[in-house]
Amino acid sequence: MVVPLDDNSPATCTAACDALGFPFAGVEFGAECHCGTGFTSSITNVPHTQCNMACSGNTTEHCGGPALIEVFSGPDPPRAAQLPEGWSAFAPAPCAQDSAARMFTDTLIAGPILAATDTPAACVNFCVQNGFTKAGVEGGDECYCGTEFRDTPQSLDPAECDLPCQGAPGVTCGGNFAIQLYTLG
Repeated sequence: MVVPLDDNSPATCTAACDALGFPFAGVEFGAECHCGTGFTSSITNVPHTQCNMACSGNTTEHCGGPALIEVFSGPDPPRAAQLPEGWSAFAPAPCAQDSAARMFTDTLIAGPILAATDTPAACVNFCVQNGFTKAGVEGGDECYCGTEFRDTPQSLDPAECDLPCQGAPGVTCGGNFAIQLYTLG
């Protein structure tokens, strides 16, 4: 996931990724901040001196290079399933039937933003940052935000919400029109 930061630096990028629930942050091309839960391919180390592009937020620091990313990780293990304080699975129907009309009356679709890094925590954090009180993951790579349910959620067997998340294959992100619901309070 690329996070737009006008003041990019290792510190601001790491803080932004941490706030979104991602354990890894990477700076590249001076102005790019990348967040993720792991690596999609093998890593090739290069001499640190090749990562010499000045950061857009602090020109005295380096933020990667052309096609070279400096990766940072926090001291905590990946928090793919850790939700922000006050949030929990929706108790009456943690796995619910969705439809083409979507679960929420005021749906914000974050799928294209989070697709490759989607997890329940990343989705909830995205929804929180956009002022929503309900969130749901579906289809392994879809994230939906809202404040009101369109109808009363109809509970499904939890096995219907068993697709692995794109952002953390060991965590589930709903199923085919089966949405894992999370709510504040």
